[in-house]
Amino acid sequence: MLLTFAVCGGCGDPADAPGAGPTATEATDPDTPQSPQDAIADAMDQIQDAFGEDGRRASAPVNFRDLRALVPEEAAGLTRTEIEGATEGAMGMSVSRVASTFEDDAGTDVEVDIVDLGTFPQLTMFGVGWMGVTIDRESSEGYERTTEFEGHRAYEEVRGDYAELQVIVAGRFLVSAEGRVPMDTIKDLLRAHGLAALAAMRNVNVEA
Repeated sequence: MLLTFAVCGGCGDPADAPGAGPTATEATDPDTPQSPQDAIADAMDQIQDAFGEDGRRASAPVNFRDLRALVPEEAAGLTRTEIEGATEGAMGMSVSRVASTFEDDAGTDVEVDIVDLGTFPQLTMFGVGWMGVTIDRESSEGYERTTEFEGHRAYEEVRGDYAELQVIVAGRFLVSAEGRVPMDTIKDLLRAHGLAALAAMRNVNVEA
């Protein structure tokens, strides 16, 4: 089920997940004791700050067909080979997701996801460990850092020949791409996904 993927993408041990990054509690002064309740409240505040100023939530996500219309057939020297989408709900929460696969001439895959978390953006605290923290690390294998991409808060990671880019668009949508291609290819591919048009959907189904 697509919703299960969207909600539980970060389930399990966050330290073992690619791009999980440190949690919000790891950014706390280790010399200052903090109760679990305070840690959760701080994390929720950080997520809310990152996902918009007014705290409004959508009553329903953008229909996945509207998200699917943003996915190009070709971009960055890659050809789209698969695409699927769904709008699903559980426990009073709804998520729309479109997943697509692109291939280069050598058959190398790049996976792209667009997820609308508008009905409950705090879901990202379970699957996007870099929200609310600053990351800048380098090693002999590559790097990972929080940054901006096309004016949106983002996280990028390169490890060997693997590259991943995650972007929060307009405080509502999570867009990500990953594959064994250069980071420049990942970025060119996501630029072709119409992030400006996606940002223009930020108020769809949002109650005044």
